Amino acid sequence: MLLVQGITIVALLRLTFAPYAICAYILGVTSVGLFDFIIGSLSYALNEAMQVLIGCSLYSVQKGGDANQDNTQIVVLVVEISLTLIVSIFMGYYANGMVPEKLQEFDRQSKMQKDGDEESQSLLDTNKEG
Repeated sequence: MLLVQGITIVALLRLTFAPYAICAYILGVTSVGLFDFIIGSLSYALNEAMQVLIGCSLYSVQKGGDANQDNTQIVVLVVEISLTLIVSIFMGYYANGMVPEKLQEFDRQSKMQKDGDEESQSLLDTNKEG
């Protein structure tokens, strides 16, 4: 799963509130490649950029100024918050759909491997008898 969906796993992990260093260490000892790690970590940069943009917009609205400029800044702020919510909901929905699917796939692979191990063991037992 980590080899195929490395970028997605890293991106979803970066969007959680888990400590960055601990996540980096855990991902470092898994089969996630460096390229997947770097690209997946860019989602964190996108998340931070959205938060900074909203913070700057809030500061600009709070600071005040021309009436037309205030209305424009409020509209921009509402659009930024709306886009952030839409992206967050989309990522949550995507993750919610992906996790059960991957767990079922993992269970199928585990069962197939277990069945294969039992078959290999029975072949070994047959060869020992013969």
